[in-house]
Amino acid sequence: MKKAKFLSTLIAIGLFISPLIAAGPVQVQIERTAERFNLGISAFFVEGRETPDDAGSKFRQVVKDDLDFSKLFNLVLDGPVVKKGPDAVQWAKIGSDVVLTGVAQVKSGDKLSLSARLIDVNTAKEVLDVSKKGDYYNLPRLAHEISNEIVKYFTGQQGIFTRQIAFVNDFTGRKELYVADYNGKNMCRLTNDNSIVILPRISRDGSKIIFTSYRSGNPDLFLINIDGTGRRRISAKAGLNVSPSWAPSGEELAVTLSIDESPNIYLIDLNGVVKSRLTRNPGADTAPAISPDGSQLAFTSDQPGFPQIYIMNMDGTGLRRITSVGHCDSAAWSPDGQILAYVKAEGNNHFDIYSIEVLTGIERRLTWGQGDNENPAWSPDGRFIIFTSSRRGKIELFIMSADGTDQRPLVTEGQSFTPHWGS
Repeated sequence: MKKAKFLSTLIAIGLFISPLIAAGPVQVQIERTAERFNLGISAFFVEGRETPDDAGSKFRQVVKDDLDFSKLFNLVLDGPVVKKGPDAVQWAKIGSDVVLTGVAQVKSGDKLSLSARLIDVNTAKEVLDVSKKGDYYNLPRLAHEISNEIVKYFTGQQGIFTRQIAFVNDFTGRKELYVADYNGKNMCRLTNDNSIVILPRISRDGSKIIFTSYRSGNPDLFLINIDGTGRRRISAKAGLNVSPSWAPSGEELAVTLSIDESPNIYLIDLNGVVKSRLTRNPGADTAPAISPDGSQLAFTSDQPGFPQIYIMNMDGTGLRRITSVGHCDSAAWSPDGQILAYVKAEGNNHFDIYSIEVLTGIERRLTWGQGDNENPAWSPDGRFIIFTSSRRGKIELFIMSADGTDQRPLVTEGQSFTPHWGS
C-alpha cells in the first residue's frame, strides 16, 4: 500500500499522524467501513504447562473490549485460528484487512508473558509484534498495554486503556473519592471521610489526585496517590480551597481561594504556599483550568453579573471573554489546547455541554437537554469526553465522542460527580 493513501485515510477521520510519518512506510493496506478499520481477532491460545487454560481467552477478551471501546475498528470475530502467517489469508474472505492473534504463557511460577501479532491478510506478512511481561495477576493491565500499542500502530498515538478516571460517588451515602478504569470498571474507593469530597483532578503523570474534602468542616485541599496511599492536607486556609488545576510541571496548582474575602484564583505549590495571585475580581473567579502547555488559564467569572468563561495568559495579560450568553462554567481544555469544553444553561433550560475553538470562537453544542449534563473532562487522546448526566433520573457518569456522538453511560452505581481523566 502507498503511504499517502493510508495517511489520507487517517486525516479523513481526524487522527494524529505525525509519529506515524516518522516511523516510515506502512506495510498494510487498510480499508475502512463507516469511518473504521476492518480488524479481525483470532482466538488467542496458551503455551506452557503452567499456563491456565483460560489465560488466552481472558487476554483476548480484554483486548477485544479495548479495541471495541475505541470506536476505531470494525471487529471481525468469527474466523479460523491464526498461529502462522498463512493462516491469516482466510480472514480476507470475511472482511478483514488485518488479523490479530495472541499467546499467553506463564513461566517460573506466576510470571506471565503476553504477545500479540498483527498480520496482513493479503500478504500473510506480520506488520506488528508486541509483547509484555509481568505477574499473572496483572494480566488485564498487560493486555491493556498491548491494546495501547495496537492503537498506536494505526493512529500514531498511544491508546487510553491504562488511564484511570477519578470521580466522586455517593454509593456509600456520602460523597467519596473513587477511581476506575477508563471504561468505568473496577471502581475503587480511596476515601472514607464520611463527609463531602468534591472536584478531584489527576496529575498529568497519572500518579496523584488533588481534591477537596469537608471532613474537618472547612473545604480543605488534599493530595493522595492514585493507589490511595500517602494522603496529606496541602491547603486549609479559612474559606474555600477548591477547584484545583495542575500545572504541567506537576509542582504547582491553580486553585480558588477566598483568603481575601471574594473567591479568586491563586497559584500555589504542593505545600499550599501561595506563589502568586492570578485574578483580582471583586466578585467571584472560580474553576481555573491551566492549558496543556501551561501558558494560559481558562476560568469562570461573574464579572458581567452572571458566570462566563474567560481566558488569560498565566502572567495575567491578554484577558478575554470567550462566551457571551447564558450561564457558563467548568471549562476543560482539550489535550491539544485548541478547544474548550464547558457547560452552559440559557434561561430556565437544563445545563448542556458545548465546545468552543479557542482561536476562532466557533461553538458546537454536544448535548441536547436530556437532563442536566455537566462537568466535561477530556480523554488523554482527545477523542472522548466524560461528563455527568441526570437524563435517567439520577446523576451518572457518561461518555461521548468529542463531537457529541455515541453518548452512553459509563458508571451507573450510585450517583457520580465531577469526573476527571488522567492525561
